[in-house]
Amino acid sequence: MQAATGAILWIGSALDPQKALDAMARTSGYRDRNGIPAHLYAGGLHVEEVEA
Repeated sequence: MQAATGAILWIGSALDPQKALDAMARTSGYRDRNGIPAHLYAGGLHVEEVEA
């Protein structure tokens, strides 16, 4: 399985990486990051600050 695709799944504002994953999950229809299915975590989700 590919370790990383480089795909940007969400861009928004968050106080820390965990809150960023929560916000991404909610935008995708999940309650929070704990609701994201394990197979989506399998390749590794990475939170990174994006500067414009």
